[in-house]
Amino acid sequence: MRTLHRHQVELRAAIVESAFAPFASAIVPARLSPREQLDIYRHHYVLTLTEALRVTFPVILQLVGEACFRAMAARFIERHPPVAPVLFEYGDRFADFVDDRSELSGGLPYLADVARLEWAINLAYSADDAETIGLAELVALSGDSSSGALLGLHPSVQLVGSPYPIDLIWRANQPGADPAATVNLDRGGARIVVYRDAELDAAWRSLTLGEDAFFRMLNRGATLDEAHQAAAVHGSFELGSTLSWSLNAGLFVKLPATANPQRSFPP
Repeated sequence: MRTLHRHQVELRAAIVESAFAPFASAIVPARLSPREQLDIYRHHYVLTLTEALRVTFPVILQLVGEACFRAMAARFIERHPPVAPVLFEYGDRFADFVDDRSELSGGLPYLADVARLEWAINLAYSADDAETIGLAELVALSGDSSSGALLGLHPSVQLVGSPYPIDLIWRANQPGADPAATVNLDRGGARIVVYRDAELDAAWRSLTLGEDAFFRMLNRGATLDEAHQAAAVHGSFELGSTLSWSLNAGLFVKLPATANPQRSFPP
């Protein structure tokens, strides 16, 4: 006798893995055969996940074109079915998939890094909220050496790096951009901080080498002084101006001394 659990397992296998035979025997034939009925659900499943990827990775779609994107999405969906019921959480492994399947990227070596930037934008939208600190709180925090408090990054903050100018590539593929514009890949790499702004929209800013080192040190749990020292190795770093714009952007939160703020960022 079939149990509900067995029904669920076999139905999932039919839809996600195209393993139709086991569940087909439980379907009463009608105008459509059991396989044809299951194909309808399978098609809707792939279509829904493909659309979710299109929404999250619009620049990748723009770069490779509709047919190539659909082929990439179909392969990704087959290899990486969703593990959570929320569609905006789907696609966390897409950039790595693009990296591993270079034959699908149309010869674009920067494609995976552009996908990482788009995923970071998606994470910034959906990240948990946290109370940010302003200049007054930072001054008080810096003067309270006995508290052992740490200066952390807001949960929406994501750091993305690439040897390619993915910031310019992203901008060149936005609605309204000059279609004749080109990006010189020899320009050098990009370091980007992505965050959620006061209007609850995802925003990002290109970083200098020093700023990138500064934020990555803070993310690893370094004190403000330690992060400053690491950033100061790069002569262009200015602590005052960096703190000014990042405080205005709401990038910082105060963490207790026992907190472990480390999160995993792409290099």
